[in-house]
Amino acid sequence: MSDSFECRAFPPNFPPQLPMHGFVFADADLPLPRGTRINVPFANPLLLSGATSTGAGITVLEAGIYRVQYDLTLTFDGPGNYDFGVGISTNGLTNLTASTARRAGEFSGVTSPTMVDQLNKTVIVQVAGPTTFSVVVTNNSTGAGSERIQLASLSVTQIV
Repeated sequence: MSDSFECRAFPPNFPPQLPMHGFVFADADLPLPRGTRINVPFANPLLLSGATSTGAGITVLEAGIYRVQYDLTLTFDGPGNYDFGVGISTNGLTNLTASTARRAGEFSGVTSPTMVDQLNKTVIVQVAGPTTFSVVVTNNSTGAGSERIQLASLSVTQIV
């Protein structure tokens, strides 16, 4: 009888290469000018294989199918009408249709001086080659208040 055994449960090249995953976040208090459409700047990348940080998003280097998710915390100091639109853009162009979210309404500022709202969305997208994903915010608010981005994150994970 032998004191050892050979386990063939894993292939010789185990562990397999992990799928591409990238995560960036911004935790600064960022003014959000009215009537503008801006890419959220991300200064804190946590990237694994197959991606680079552009400062305004994540660039995936290979064709594939990806899960793209953003989370955004916005503040509005009223009174006035708030109107925020958020989406994921690819290569700095138009928003991916399924990625858009919008919050609009009236805020009196009477019960609380600041309104905080969170927008998030997850989409699945197929890309044919290197593609940059960015979070784009549009601010069409009106009134005496001011708007800010408090926190933002963007996560991209390759599925296939």
